[in-house]
Amino acid sequence: MATTLLAAPQQWKNSTALEHISKVQQRSGPLNDLFIIAAGVPPDRMVWLERKLASIKLKNLSEEYRFSVLSSQQLGDFAMVIVAVEDPRNPLFYETVSLGFCWKNQKWRAAPLPGIFSLTDVGRYQKGAKKHREALELWVHIESKRLQELGERTLLKALDQKLAKYKQPGMPLRDGTKDEAVEYFMQMAQQKDTVGLLACVLDDRYNVAVGVLSHKSVWSQLLQKNFTYSILPDVGIDGVVSVGVYFPDRSPSQGILEFRLTMSEGCWVIKIPESLKSRIDGDFPSRLSQHAHLEPLNRKRVSNVKSLILHSLSKISVESDRELLEKLLVVAAEQDFHSYIQLIDWKVSFLDGGLELSSGELDKRFSSAFELWQKLSVKKSSIREYLYEDRGDNYVLCNLVRYSASTPLVLSSQPLLIVNNETSWTLVPEFTLKDDHDPSLLSKQKLAELRKHIEGAKSKFHKRLLQKAVDGMSLVLMPLTESERPQIIAFYNGFIKNIASQKLEEALGCMANTSKKPEVLLSTVGADAKRWKSPISHSELHSVLMGEKIALIILKETYKDNTSIDFIACPVVRSSDHGYRIFPNYFRYEHGRGEKIANQNMLKEMETSLDKEFNQIYLKLIKKFTLMVNEEIKQENGNNGE
Repeated sequence: MATTLLAAPQQWKNSTALEHISKVQQRSGPLNDLFIIAAGVPPDRMVWLERKLASIKLKNLSEEYRFSVLSSQQLGDFAMVIVAVEDPRNPLFYETVSLGFCWKNQKWRAAPLPGIFSLTDVGRYQKGAKKHREALELWVHIESKRLQELGERTLLKALDQKLAKYKQPGMPLRDGTKDEAVEYFMQMAQQKDTVGLLACVLDDRYNVAVGVLSHKSVWSQLLQKNFTYSILPDVGIDGVVSVGVYFPDRSPSQGILEFRLTMSEGCWVIKIPESLKSRIDGDFPSRLSQHAHLEPLNRKRVSNVKSLILHSLSKISVESDRELLEKLLVVAAEQDFHSYIQLIDWKVSFLDGGLELSSGELDKRFSSAFELWQKLSVKKSSIREYLYEDRGDNYVLCNLVRYSASTPLVLSSQPLLIVNNETSWTLVPEFTLKDDHDPSLLSKQKLAELRKHIEGAKSKFHKRLLQKAVDGMSLVLMPLTESERPQIIAFYNGFIKNIASQKLEEALGCMANTSKKPEVLLSTVGADAKRWKSPISHSELHSVLMGEKIALIILKETYKDNTSIDFIACPVVRSSDHGYRIFPNYFRYEHGRGEKIANQNMLKEMETSLDKEFNQIYLKLIKKFTLMVNEEIKQENGNNGE
């Protein structure tokens, strides 16, 4: 009788559990790819299991969590491991997860259900296997509870130490007024400092910890900077600090939050408003519009909140016009409406002698400020810089342009006027270049002159950008060798990194201008930027074809709906005095008539602008590129049974 000896299981390694968690987070295939599941499990049970595992992944195995192995045991072909789960965003979150693993087919594979070996069918006919499974399941049941309690105690002890720094002498919670304590709470929300928020409250810690993590929670509004707020004047509501909030791009846009404060151990403790409790889910402004929990005195002033906020805000003091202009760039990039509003003086006018604003003029200024904010804070135009400035004794008028790496030819221009009102520099949001302002500051003749200079600055800007690239038509090209392949790849990766980081000038510094139409270079950079951040396709560096004096970087672009695959060849050269450079003469694999016409136009222009030798080398490489892609597509179709 033949005897089959089963190979002894490999010694359990805790890293196996962490590797398994990573695979669960990235899972895209069937359950059997990740777990060991018995062949006889019925379809309805598999559906239940799929839902169960999806719930476990969502609750305990999120990609935002941190994992560490606390304890593990191995008995024969079975191992059980206890993993600690922590959330860096939530200092009150601590869970333990129990994972079972079975040794089969020379590797450890996970049991599908936490803490038990059900549905695996491993070791059914193996002597001692049942005892091992039951012993490990009993051990993990007891040990995971003990470690959960121990972990929670350790977590709370560590949290108390973290909270203590927010309550030291001199901090608003200890030595500030009630208003200063609430202002500190709002600042912690803006900074997304969960520990700081927890330090402000006591009984409401759960609502804070849960609320700040939920995108659907009313908290999600307070954690953004795209709104403004102010501590409102006290109207005699005992123990309450009222905060007016204004959301410029929502409806209804204004409301009041009531914070109640008490003292505990020498520090202010804040009780958060009912509208911030985690049981209330939905849109923040719409909840405020109900005003169900407001004191009667506050309900009367809800409709006037915007004016109250504007008059209550302290203007950010700036010592120079340059400081104010730099701050404008920062608040626009960070979508920080609250700081933007504080760069404006809301008490006096600027274009008619500095008189105090009437209520109607205040509304007009706010409308102008909001209209300007919408132009400044456009996310798509992520690059902002000043192209032109005109200075007087008490004013600076400048032209701010916005553009993106994907559309460098399109400049959105915005004139900005800042004035010195004898105490600080301030933005004048209602200013335009139209001839409808009081001439005491800028005459019609001056405005016309400024309009002309601003248009000229745009043209100069594009010329400045193009100067970053070398003249490709005068480069002396050096021979390339196979050994340079890694350096060429590293050079191209650096080029793409500059584009991804919106460093347009650095990206252009990697290129050579080979066209008689300079805008072609900017269009090429823009196309690269779109390609590498496209939400509908995935680009990757596929290969490099080496030629005598040209290397072709081959890009593979796969569309996420799997409708098609594109291949693009990007020429790279090396010159004696300028190092590696990318030529903007990209060649697309010709799927159809569109690519063919575009390639023909590009090659025709190359014939008139680049020497004969370069064109001959390039055409040879293009033939190799086309043959290579043809073969790859042929093999791909063969693998798909076509």
